[in-house]
Amino acid sequence: MSDTTTDNLLPSGWQREIPKYRATRDIQPATKARFRFEPPFASLANSNEWQYGARSIKAGEIIETRDWPHPSFKPLNYSAGKVLDFFIMRQKSRLPRSPWRGDRIVLDDGLTGPTQPNIAINSGVTAA
Repeated sequence: MSDTTTDNLLPSGWQREIPKYRATRDIQPATKARFRFEPPFASLANSNEWQYGARSIKAGEIIETRDWPHPSFKPLNYSAGKVLDFFIMRQKSRLPRSPWRGDRIVLDDGLTGPTQPNIAINSGVTAA
């Protein structure tokens, strides 16, 4: 279900915009290169490592990525803010390998949806 008031406030096409971030501190790639090809870990032993980093990143450097960001990255565009917020607030073990499906961002952890269950209660009244 879509809320047209909220939809009108969103920048058009943000789901197709590659997220852009600024590194707030020096970040190193994960110790094992294979980590880049796995779903996000709940945490890494070293908080200065980025699971999806292919190289060292210096503080202040601008990064465009279709991977999940490092939690310390500062978003520079709307899509980056949405991806970072989703990544920080969700259970990492439920997230897919990347927030991208095809040519767009899809923020889904398999648990999203209505927060209240839709339960129908039988009143005991039957039709005659």
